[in-house]
Amino acid sequence: MKLNLDCIRAILLKLEELPYGESYSSVNFGGLCSTYSQEDIDYSIKKLTEAHFIETDVSEFSDESYTYILDITYEGHQFLANIRDNTIWHNVIGICKKIGVNSVGAVTQIAATVVSELAKNNLGL
Repeated sequence: MKLNLDCIRAILLKLEELPYGESYSSVNFGGLCSTYSQEDIDYSIKKLTEAHFIETDVSEFSDESYTYILDITYEGHQFLANIRDNTIWHNVIGICKKIGVNSVGAVTQIAATVVSELAKNNLGL
């Protein structure tokens, strides 16, 4: 499955809005981000967990398992701080498309570089 980077950003932005201390199942979370398919949401949650950007818990019930999103990690907040601004996000996605990368790691590095360059330019360095 191809990673949907916009879905990843939407999930983090939505999580940041939600009350602290509550958990959300990936299925219920789909209703909060209705722009994306449940498959995109589930896959994005899996990749955000693997990247240590969110904390999750998996509960097994009979033949089914449910993933619960518990919180955004420190790393997740740092990443989100770099991609929150729409202009920066569109620049990052444009660079990703131009060089042909589609991974959380690549987006993280590119976003940090874009923010660093913008800071340098604004400071006249």
